[in-house]
Amino acid sequence: MRKFIAIMMAIMIVLVCVGCGDNNTTGTTGTTQSSVIVQKEYKQDGTTLKRCIGQADENGVYRVPDGITFIYEMAFYGDTTVREIILPSSVTTIGSGAFGYCPSLR
Repeated sequence: MRKFIAIMMAIMIVLVCVGCGDNNTTGTTGTTQSSVIVQKEYKQDGTTLKRCIGQADENGVYRVPDGITFIYEMAFYGDTTVREIILPSSVTTIGSGAFGYCPSLR
């Protein structure tokens, strides 16, 4: 029962966070790739990468900017297009589930 409640709370948090916006959002757009809508979103707060969806290049590669020290929990969660993420040496902490449900990530 505890596990079920924890999973439900996690789902609710994800749904709330996906719908939230703040002044640090530098862009949110939707594009179509092969009849699939890809939501693009990027949020950075100082040296923390909070959300990064749909930012990979045409080869599915995303290079985390130099100076980022913390990749927030679930930052890349649900990005179905990213295949590879290149981290700079400045990254010291990666939050829980940062790369969750990224099925193309290798």
